[in-house]
Amino acid sequence: MEEYKIKSSIIDSVSYYGRIMFVKLKNEKLLSYNSVPQNLFEEFIKAEAHDDFYTKRIISAFPSRRMA
Repeated sequence: MEEYKIKSSIIDSVSYYGRIMFVKLKNEKLLSYNSVPQNLFEEFIKAEAHDDFYTKRIISAFPSRRMA
């Protein structure tokens, strides 16, 4: 599982494994999002505005679970 650092004011890094997207926030919280399609994850890491994409396409569409 590869971790991707992204340019964001709230997110430190993201990773993806088995349709689960992991988001490590700058405040050290780790969240998981189940059933995220791989193509959506790939769009996210390539997005120019990561915060907007995260808010509009991830948070609003997938429930999160706090991991740490």
